[in-house]
Amino acid sequence: MSLNGKRYSLFYVRSNNLGWQAVDYMPLETIIAPIQANQKIFYYSVAILLIGNIILVAALYRNIRIPLKQLLRSFQKMKTGDYTTRISTDRHTEFGIVHIQFNQMAEQIQALIENVYQEQLRSRESHLKQLQAQINPHFLYNCLNFVHVMNQRGDKEAVSAMILNLGSYYRYTTRLEEQAATLEEELSMIANYLTILSLRMRRLHYELDVPASMQAARLPRLTLQPVVENAVFHGVDHKPGPCVIRIKGVEEERHYVIIVEDSGIGMDKEGISGMNERLKLKKPHASMGLGVWNVHQRLSHQFKGDSGLTVETSPLGGLRVVIRWNNEMEGSAHASSAYRG
Repeated sequence: MSLNGKRYSLFYVRSNNLGWQAVDYMPLETIIAPIQANQKIFYYSVAILLIGNIILVAALYRNIRIPLKQLLRSFQKMKTGDYTTRISTDRHTEFGIVHIQFNQMAEQIQALIENVYQEQLRSRESHLKQLQAQINPHFLYNCLNFVHVMNQRGDKEAVSAMILNLGSYYRYTTRLEEQAATLEEELSMIANYLTILSLRMRRLHYELDVPASMQAARLPRLTLQPVVENAVFHGVDHKPGPCVIRIKGVEEERHYVIIVEDSGIGMDKEGISGMNERLKLKKPHASMGLGVWNVHQRLSHQFKGDSGLTVETSPLGGLRVVIRWNNEMEGSAHASSAYRG
């Protein structure tokens, strides 16, 4: 019942003996107050338990799940061949110790693989030298035969040019005590090599245009020769008529670049794409010469980054091979020089 704006609970009972009724009343708020207090305590308890569980789950996720995912992800990268992966950690927990041990293990594995890889490269270089030793006698025979024919014809200038260039060429290629050379030395040998070929193959012309500021740059010996040889024997040699081998140097902000292009038979887009993919393989593909693949591997391993070879289509009609390596060393000259043959 309501009385003066307040609600009451009214209780009454009739006495049969007296014929009276006993009446009792109590404010409704007094009855409900304990129930509401218990209800609030229940809600607060549930909220505290829920927040505590959330904090506990977050702590478990941060201290167990995340480090475990990092460890599994790093193992997966190592499985795919990425031995440079490391786990950055500042935790002084059990997982932090595991991460430190993992980093040490990955570093040791990477060093071991790099040592093995260097040994493999040295072995392949030795194999390349053996192949060159097998090819050079045939090359020498053709040059000596040219000298014999020109001598019979009385062409002393051709005989003299062939002998001088052949001597310089073999002096450089047989000096194997040093594995590095300057770009100037490489270009000089290439000029000798292309001059020899142009004497034997009159339709062959070549152009060398490399800034003198690049001449002192150092690179592995016999880096250019396999690329130029590939352009001659797989490019212009299969195309009749006049042909051109063009070698150009470009000095970029962080790289030295040598571009070797020819006017030979060229290659379609699929072939060029496949050749670029085969250059990156850990082992030489059967359809690619060992010399060109070895040049790419030596440059990419020694100079890191994006150093190496890239094959493109040349405006001359054949192929363009871009040789790029980090310019860690500076040349002493600043003028530009050009050779034409």
